[in-house]
Amino acid sequence: MTLTLSDSLFDFSDYLFTILVDNQPELEIAEVTFGDVTQIIKTPLVCVEPVSKSRELAGAPRAAQTELEAHVLLYHSRVSDSQDTAREVLQWAEGIETKIHQDRKLGGLVTHSMVDNMEAGYVVRGQELYRSYRLKVTGTVKVQLPL
Repeated sequence: MTLTLSDSLFDFSDYLFTILVDNQPELEIAEVTFGDVTQIIKTPLVCVEPVSKSRELAGAPRAAQTELEAHVLLYHSRVSDSQDTAREVLQWAEGIETKIHQDRKLGGLVTHSMVDNMEAGYVVRGQELYRSYRLKVTGTVKVQLPL
């Protein structure tokens, strides 16, 4: 599917969401959501959270270089002291990163995208502590703003 260049944060985030939903069985993800959640029912859970859009003028008339940012949040499992769990969550995060990198233009939506940061952490949801990773995904696109 080929899309038109867009500086829409919704389109960017929704395309990432679609990539993850379409590859859910291969990535062995139990659930994918658009937006973060306060309660985790099934793991591993992946949430696509739209974060920011920034632009700067990049030529006349009114060309704008736009950077879009979304986070892909991976919640693996309740925390245990298992080294196996630490390895599994990292493997899942890198599997997601690889899948996103396979479509660098996100179907033609942006001129370039990549996972430019991946951080391990712990997150409390409900009353449980979960192992997690946050993947920062950025996309860049140059568009013409309305005159």
